[in-house]
Amino acid sequence: MNDSKSLNTIITLTKIAKVLSMIVFVLLIISTVACAISLAVIPKLNDFLFKGDNWNTFIENLSAAQREEFISVFGDLTPDKIAPMMQSLLICAVIVLIGSAVVAFLAYRYFKRVIEAGTPFTFAGANELRTLGIVSLAIALAQAIAAAIILKTDFSIGSNLAPGIAFLVVSVIFRHGAELREMAESTSPALPFGGEQ
Repeated sequence: MNDSKSLNTIITLTKIAKVLSMIVFVLLIISTVACAISLAVIPKLNDFLFKGDNWNTFIENLSAAQREEFISVFGDLTPDKIAPMMQSLLICAVIVLIGSAVVAFLAYRYFKRVIEAGTPFTFAGANELRTLGIVSLAIALAQAIAAAIILKTDFSIGSNLAPGIAFLVVSVIFRHGAELREMAESTSPALPFGGEQ
């Protein structure tokens, strides 16, 4: 393996990214479980908080500016609408969290492969990046559709496509690097890109 300074830096950063992606994955799973538990608790909490005259007391305790802000944000929100609204938000959150956890796990798997190979310039690594890009795009689309349906909002995907597109572009670059590495291996024993395929 060619121990270039740049390659050593890439591997070091990849090791850090591997650890961070696993931490993110675990935190996303914990958050998903918390949201799922909240989905079950919201109706009971709603009954407890807003039974009797609690809602009117809540509204009366707001200053005039707070009341105006509250109405501008929530409109004619009443206690009977709070639980369904919160459940809709939590369902969307669960969908986003699960999708993000999948991406974090795929990223972890990719970083692990790069560390094992000793280089990002492998065909298998490029394939994993391509998969990561396709899955990221599919998840962003699914999340936008779910949010539009569940929250009854306009369909908007915006910048959520950027990571998926970036993964796809980088996968092509790394595939080209793998091809160059393969050509260099076949003509010379020294590997300019290090590692094994």
